[in-house]
Amino acid sequence: MKQAIIKYMREIVGKTSQNTEVCSVLSVEGITCTVETVANKIKYEGVRLKAHIEDDKGLVVKPVVGSYVLVSRIDDANCFVSFFSEIAAVSFKDKNGIEVIIENGKMSIKNNSYGIKQAFDELIDAIGKLTVTTATGPSGIPINKAEFDAIKQKISNLLN
Repeated sequence: MKQAIIKYMREIVGKTSQNTEVCSVLSVEGITCTVETVANKIKYEGVRLKAHIEDDKGLVVKPVVGSYVLVSRIDDANCFVSFFSEIAAVSFKDKNGIEVIIENGKMSIKNNSYGIKQAFDELIDAIGKLTVTTATGPSGIPINKAEFDAIKQKISNLLN
């Protein structure tokens, strides 16, 4: 009975009294998204995916289009996603330029000048060129170079 009264009051007033609503994600645009409330099909554009939208630092969690999120109000004009049912991507950038991105089944970790994938590629390439000085002259490349090349490919499937 109480839920029915709340429902009728919401229909009369035209808005909910809740600060958080279940919404369906219609689209994701950079660090904001467009959602529609499940209860009354109200569309909200520019819903924040991070706390501060003025810079590129911080944590951004991007929902899957079509998934459900909880949207909370900051004030009458601004909302943010407070919980996700499905995540498409996560990115983080700190004040020192460290950046971590997880998206499309791959991960990228880098700073302003160098990334972990680049470091692994350079390491495996150097191992593949390794020669050792012997009494009869320099050795050839490692006999298991193909194994190192396979590891490099596996790393490429994991890291950007």
